[in-house]
Order: sequence, then structure tokens, then C-alpha cells
Amino acid sequence: MIRTMRFGTELRRFFRTKMTSLAILVAICIPLLYGALYLWAFWNPYDRLDHLAVAIVNEDRAVTTSDGTVVHAGSDVEKAIVDKHTLDWHETTASEATSGLAANTYYAVVTIPENFSASVASVSGSSPIAAPINVTYDDANGYTTRTLLASVMRELRSGVSATLGESMVERTLLGLNDISTGLTTAHSGAVTLADGTSALSTGAAKAADGASAVSSGASTLATGAAQAATGAGQLQVGAASLADGAAQADSGAQQLAAGAGTLASSAGSLASGAQSLSSGLGQASTGASALASASTQLAAGATSVSQGNQALAAALASTADNSASTLTTLGELVAALPDSDPRKASLTTELATLSGTLGALKSQSQTVATGAAGVATGASTLAQEAPALSQGVAASAQGAQQLAGGSSQLSAGATQLATKAGELAAGTQKVSAGASQLADKSGELATGVAQVSDGATTLAGGASDLATGTRQVADGATSADEGAAKLRDGLKTALDKVPTFDNAASTATVMSDPVSLDSGWSNEASSMGEGYAPYFVGLALYVGALILWMLLRPISKRSLAAPVSALRLVLSGALPSWALGLAQVAVLFGVLIGALGLHPTHLVATLAFAVLVSIAFVSLQQTIAIWLGPAVGRLVVLVLLMLQLTSAGGTFPAATTPLFFRVLHVILPMTRVVDGFRESLTGDLSSVFATSVTYLVVLIALNVGMATWGAARLRTWTITRLHPDVTL
Repeated sequence: MIRTMRFGTELRRFFRTKMTSLAILVAICIPLLYGALYLWAFWNPYDRLDHLAVAIVNEDRAVTTSDGTVVHAGSDVEKAIVDKHTLDWHETTASEATSGLAANTYYAVVTIPENFSASVASVSGSSPIAAPINVTYDDANGYTTRTLLASVMRELRSGVSATLGESMVERTLLGLNDISTGLTTAHSGAVTLADGTSALSTGAAKAADGASAVSSGASTLATGAAQAATGAGQLQVGAASLADGAAQADSGAQQLAAGAGTLASSAGSLASGAQSLSSGLGQASTGASALASASTQLAAGATSVSQGNQALAAALASTADNSASTLTTLGELVAALPDSDPRKASLTTELATLSGTLGALKSQSQTVATGAAGVATGASTLAQEAPALSQGVAASAQGAQQLAGGSSQLSAGATQLATKAGELAAGTQKVSAGASQLADKSGELATGVAQVSDGATTLAGGASDLATGTRQVADGATSADEGAAKLRDGLKTALDKVPTFDNAASTATVMSDPVSLDSGWSNEASSMGEGYAPYFVGLALYVGALILWMLLRPISKRSLAAPVSALRLVLSGALPSWALGLAQVAVLFGVLIGALGLHPTHLVATLAFAVLVSIAFVSLQQTIAIWLGPAVGRLVVLVLLMLQLTSAGGTFPAATTPLFFRVLHVILPMTRVVDGFRESLTGDLSSVFATSVTYLVVLIALNVGMATWGAARLRTWTITRLHPDVTL
């Protein structure tokens, strides 16, 4: 029996000659061409950008600003760019740069135009212009080169913009500081001016108020003097009348003294009678209070008697009703006696008498109850009215007492009146004498007051003119004060809105570049080569599997005729390729780690996953070869390779590709291969890694199953298999 499961069955035929042995060695090293060689070439191209020759042409012309500052921004920018050594800069003329770009001597040309400094200086004017820097690329040098240079140019533009912006902002901030200083000085002067105008306004207002007061006083004086003159004349006439009236008053005062004595005597008698009346009403008030108290008790007793009579009447009525019922029953019994019974007649008579007596008793008890209710009602009414009577008598007693007191006061007042009337009579004699003297002097007073009135009228006219003038001065001073206050407040508002900068240079640095970008990485790749390693390692192992099946046979035709299971046939062909795949993994990662410096975060997981990937790709291609044959199978494997390379998302994210490739991205195994290597090389072995491992295990199992099914079908030979339509 053929030893179909012996490990070296398929490989022994390659060790018969040196050339076939060399073929196996080459197959093991083939992944290095795609893995190590590609990654070596592009491991970190950004570290060698200074090898890219780029021409820089400075055509700028310096300009002088209005304040005498010379701006030569083009030279400053050229020096700043060249000194960074980001690229291989060559300072040339415009013609040299153009010819060098056409001859592929330079990869790009950077031109600083002649209006660069003028544009920079225009920032301080009314029409600022962005300062231009022109970059010319030549895609004949390679589109990727243009992409690399464009990223560098963007960084250079940001740096130049920040540098120029810092200078421009610093000049602006210094200008703002000068404005702030000027506004501070102006505000101080405005404060002083406002204080002066305020004092002027206050003084002018006081002067106007004083002038108005003088004018008002003068007018009042003139009016009063005129009135005094008139009054003086009237005083002269009145003084004569006063003298006559004083004599009459003296006579009346004598009569008043006599009448006051009579009034005092009568008032004494009235006070005595009022005191007696007050005493009698006090006793009546006491009796009325006792009556009110007794009537309340009487009402309570009458109510109790009424309630008792009502109860008695009800009891008698009930007794009468019960007795009537009893008499009716006795009457029936007597009526039932035989007429011959001598007691029947006497009993009938007695029962009739008793019935009449009961009726009379019932009627009388009702009458008594009604009378008792009337008594209770009357007693209640008496109890209600008695307090009012008591209060009225008490009020009358109090009034009589007040009358007695008033009469006493009247008597005392009348006595005083009599005394004062005598004194009044003596005084009126003196008034009469004084009134005669007043009449003599009032004529002289009238003449003097008339002269004062004329002078006061003249003074009032002058004071009015003074008040008008000072009021105009006060209004003007108030307007000046309001204007000065507005100027002061406006300058203060402007000063508050104009910022000041103690360190203009530091502030300009922040304002010219206010946003900083702080980058952080999760699972950072150390270089571009390490970032592309998952993609190229997967490609290398797929191509390595392809080369292996170009040397090895997916299944031995001789073994198909052997009496063994199809699974053993598949495994006998797969085991040698799996072993060679393991060798490919060892050689590939030995070079990547030892020579290129790849540092997997999870070394064991990376190597184990690489072996799993190799087995998966080998099994997939074996299944395709068994089902489609070697020729068509290789073609399908190549097409599948292209589809996986374009949909795996190894270079650009799959989300940026068309829908067709996004669908393949979910289905084809290269996606899981790239995801798994990313997690093991630079990641943290998350669920993505577990998903990739599960996918590949399932893929291997499915391929082994499909290959076994295909091997079972190959036990039947057909004409197409003997003479295939296509051979490679």
C-alpha cells in the first residue's frame, strides 16, 4: 500500500537533484520578495525627504512702510525655509528652476513672488492682501512624490504663516498699546475738564438761583411797599375809627362785668339742682339693674313651670286616654251583664260619670299648660327688655352727673368772667388813649412808605435783568458740563475696550497661532514599514502558498487509486505544504525582526497567527486546485489575489473604496489577515484578533472538507480530465 500519510512522500522527489532542492529553497524564500523586500524599500521614507531636490526662487522686493520700517519678508521666509533642511533646497533663478523641473533635476519649484513683502506690509493698511507663495509640481516625477511634497509644503506654509502672523500681530498689539496710552492721557484731561465744568455749572447755578432770589425779593419788596403805602393810609383812617371804638368798648366792658356777676349766681343754682338729679337717677339705675336680674330668673322659672305643665298635661292626656280605653272595656263588660242584674244600671251610671270627669280633667290640664306657656313668654320678654331699661337709666344718671359737673364749671367760669370783665374795662380806657396817638402818627408813616415803594419798584426791575443774565450763564455752564461728562465717559468706555499687552511678543505668538494640535496614539506604529507590515506579510504568505502549489501537487493521482479515504489523500498533499509554509513564516519573520527591526507587540501571537494564515491560504488554494484543476485553479487564485489586495483595506481604509470592494472587504480572508496582524503587531489582542483567528480556523476546516469532497469526486475519471481544455 502506498504510504499516503508519510510526511516526505511528496517532498522526496525534490531532493533527488540540486536543482529541485534549490526550487524548494526558492519557494521558501519567495515571501521575502513581497514581505521583507517591499517593507525594506518603504520602511520609513519620511526620514529621507531631505534627499528630494526642490528649487526655491526669491523674486520678492523689499518695501518701506509709512512709519519708515523696511519689510523684506521674502528673504526672511527663504532663510527660514532653507535653514530647516526639511528638503534638499536649491536657491536658483526662475529660469534655472524651470529648466531643472523639466529635466527632472528638481521635484518641485517654490517661488516667492515680487509682491510678497508688499502683501505682508498691507496688513497694516485698509486693504490687506494675503502674501502668496507659489509651488509648481511635475507629476512626471511621480504622483506619490507630489503627495509627499504637498504634505511638506503644507507644514511649511503653516510655519511661515505663524512666523509672519506673529510679527504682524506684534505690530498690531504695539499699536493698540499706543492707542491705549493716548486714550489714557485723553481720559485724564477729560476728567479734569469735567471737574472744572462741573464746578462752573454748580457756581453758575448758585449765582442764577441767588439772582432769582434777589429778583423775587425785590419784586416782593416793591409789592409789599405799595401795599404798605396803601395800608398806611388805611391805618390812618382805621386809627381814628379805633379811637371811637375803644370808647365804645370801654362802655361795653362795664356792662359785661355786671352781666358776668349775674351769670355766676345762676350757674351755682343750676349746679346744685343737677347734683340732686344725678343722685336720684343713680338710685333708679340700681333698681333697674336689680329688675333685669330678677326678670332673668323669673323667665327661667316660668320656662321651667311651662315645661312642667306641658309634661303634666301630656301625662294627664295619656292617663285619660288609657282610662277611657279602660272605661270602654268596663262598659262593654257591664253591657254584657244581664238586664236582670241589679248592678248593671248603677255601674253604667258610674262609668258615664267617670268618663265625663276624665274629659274635664284633660281639658283643664291643657288650659293650664297653655297659660303656663304664656307666662313663660311674658317673663322671657321682660327679661329681654329689662337690660335695655337698666342701660337707659344708667346713661341718664351719667348725663345728670356730667350736667352737674358742667354747671359747676360754668359757675366758676362766670365768676372768672366777671373778674376779667372788670380788667377789660380798665384796659379799654388805655386802648382808647393809644388809638388817639396812633391816628396822629399814621399820617407821617403813610408819607414815608410811599417813598419806599418807589425805590423798591426800581430795584425789582434791575434784579429781574440780573436774574435773566445769570440764568443764561448757568444754562451754558450746564451744557458744557454735560458735554465734558460725555467726553470723559466716552473716553473711559473706549479705554476699557482697548486691551493692553504687557508682553506683546508672547501674546503675538499665541494670537498668530492660537490652536495647538496635540496628537496621541493608541497602539502606535514605530514606522511606516511597521504600519504596512500586516498588509505585505499577508500578501507574502498568499504568494508563498501560490508558489508552493506550483511545485507541489494538491493531490497525488496515484493515491486516488489507492484504497484510502479521501481525507487521507487531502492531508497527504497538505502536510508537506503546511511544513513548507511554516518554513516560509520562519524565514520571513527572521528577516523582518532580525534585519529590518520589526518589533511585534505580541511576538508569540504574531508567529502563531502567521502560521495559521499560511495554513489557511495553503488549504484555500489546495481546495481551488482540486476542484478546478491546476491550470484554471492558478488563474482563479491570481484573480482572488487581486480582489483581496484591492478590498483588504491594507493601504487606504475600505470605507473610501467603491461599494463593490466594501462588500468584498467583509467576505474575503485577506481582511481578517490584515486585522489579525495589526492586533498582534501593534494592538492589544482585542476581540478583533479573536474574530480573525476564528475566521481562519473555520476557513481551514471548510477547505479541508471541500477538498475531501473534491478528492472523492476525482476518483471518477472523465474524458475532460484526461484531455483538459486549458493547460498552463
